[in-house]
Amino acid sequence: MSKEGLRYNLLLLRRIISFVLLVGIVTVVIYHLYHNGASLIHALSVSPERLVVLTVLNLAFIFVNGLRINVLTEVFGIHLRGAEWLGLSATNSLLNYLPAHGGTITRGAYLRQVHNLPISAFLASMTASYLISFVSMGLLGLLAMGVILISQGIFRWELTGLLLALVLGSLFLLSLQKWSGLPFERFPPYLRRVWQGWLIVQNHPRTLFYMAGLDLLGAFIYACRLFVAFYIVSSPVNFWIVLAITPLSLLSFLVSLTPGGLGIKEAVIGWTTLLFGGNAVRAVEAATIDRLLMIICLAIIAGFFSMYFPALLSTKVEAENGI
Repeated sequence: MSKEGLRYNLLLLRRIISFVLLVGIVTVVIYHLYHNGASLIHALSVSPERLVVLTVLNLAFIFVNGLRINVLTEVFGIHLRGAEWLGLSATNSLLNYLPAHGGTITRGAYLRQVHNLPISAFLASMTASYLISFVSMGLLGLLAMGVILISQGIFRWELTGLLLALVLGSLFLLSLQKWSGLPFERFPPYLRRVWQGWLIVQNHPRTLFYMAGLDLLGAFIYACRLFVAFYIVSSPVNFWIVLAITPLSLLSFLVSLTPGGLGIKEAVIGWTTLLFGGNAVRAVEAATIDRLLMIICLAIIAGFFSMYFPALLSTKVEAENGI
């Protein structure tokens, strides 16, 4: 079988698995709502102020993600307007619920069309920035695990091992090519993309510092979101435990077997909560409520951005033509 045929078969298999998983997740959700919908609706109805707080935290998370996009594009001398980086943040996240990472493709296409940024350079720098996220979030998770061990005497080797592997694995990938002494051509394309992106961003220490700081701030805001969501479903969890499970839940988008990681993030949150003796079902409910509110916030902001984009593009064309 040719490489093209093998690649097509693997892509087809991935789509089949994604479809089966999505159908299974929807079935489980419908079954759970049928048997527990009344109690969930009651929890939402008695916690309107917590829903408001959760909505504000979701908006803050979108804002921080937008700032991170702005910081990354400044490496290429591009200074996005506030409406741009905020709109790109919302649109990217919302369109990732489409197959094939629709949000990432759309963001790259926008930056190429409006700011003449080559998609290859954008994808390379974005991929390298993920490793920065892995390291910073992994260290945050390990810090939370240390606090939990000292204050509560609880040690979960499974979660600690995954967080440690996340940090060390990311650092290893960033330094592999330099240590090996082999040329780029000897490595797979995805590794070459990582290193090409790293060569771009490593010469901007200020950018690296800002991105790591925004990653930590985003993780803290996300932990606050989960903390409030747990209270909404009447199953409060210690904040340090929530902070410890945050990195893996945030990074679960990499397991893109379903659009937008539907069900994957919820499963990760349920499993990690169970590790600490919490209620996995309530954890999944909390994560689901948080996701639904986030989708609503994303849709509103992305809707405004979709109206703003044609005017921005028209202004750019007029400037290029000297009108």
